[in-house]
Amino acid sequence: MHTEHNPLLQEWQSPFGLPPFDQIMPGHFPPAFAFAMAQHRAELNAIAEQTSLPDFANSVERFALAGSLLARINGLFENLTASETNPELEAIELTLAPQLAAHNNIVYQQEGVFTRINALYQQRKDLGLSTEKLRLLERIHLNFVRNGAELTGESKQRFSEIVAALATLCTQFSQNVRSDEAEYRLQLNDENDLAGLPDSIRESARQAAADRGTEGYVITLSRSSVVPFLTYSSRRDLRETAHKAWKSRGAQQVKQITAPSPRKFWRYGKSRPNCWVTPILRITP
Repeated sequence: MHTEHNPLLQEWQSPFGLPPFDQIMPGHFPPAFAFAMAQHRAELNAIAEQTSLPDFANSVERFALAGSLLARINGLFENLTASETNPELEAIELTLAPQLAAHNNIVYQQEGVFTRINALYQQRKDLGLSTEKLRLLERIHLNFVRNGAELTGESKQRFSEIVAALATLCTQFSQNVRSDEAEYRLQLNDENDLAGLPDSIRESARQAAADRGTEGYVITLSRSSVVPFLTYSSRRDLRETAHKAWKSRGAQQVKQITAPSPRKFWRYGKSRPNCWVTPILRITP
């Protein structure tokens, strides 16, 4: 795989080690993720193939440090899709969701690594570990268990299928939420609509309207816009309108017939094997 021209796979020389945003294009992400996931799997295989007995340094510490390139790329990708997304990035995000879920399954169902981690966990009280090291060992072991490391046969396969399905559903839902937040606007036209709002919120709403090419004032579903409006507005009817829109983020895009419903999340959660499967939605109520 050619990586020499992909800025995601190079050392970042920007001030403070920040990503070179001016050089990064959406098309850089799929090959960078593929390279980083392959590198991560190789690091895990190296841990598993050791012939020395497991100890904290050669098993727990090496596992914790593995996948640093993947973590760096994923952190940047999530930042962009959450704050500066576009249709191309969203299409890539949907494509990557099941791939990253499958990679996560590979990580935590790597039998060789889990065997070493589990051996240390079973004798953790006799290892003389510091409080911090013991906590790290316990958390890593718990993550393995919650991600299906102790499952076998059909249960392990079913777990992997559920994780992949939830990854796609969560991504679809998060994209719908972001779309609703970007498209919604509550128009405020006169002093009566602005009742109770301090000058700072009025100025913010005026700027939001100007950014959208409209006159007057606009309240959006951005937290920095809608929450102050709900806090200070004297207009109960407008607060109700804004609050209903805020609560229904992700469900307003009725034109998106593939939008995931809570029933789908519940069905997959109910049918999971005896381990931990919880979709993580990148929104807050």
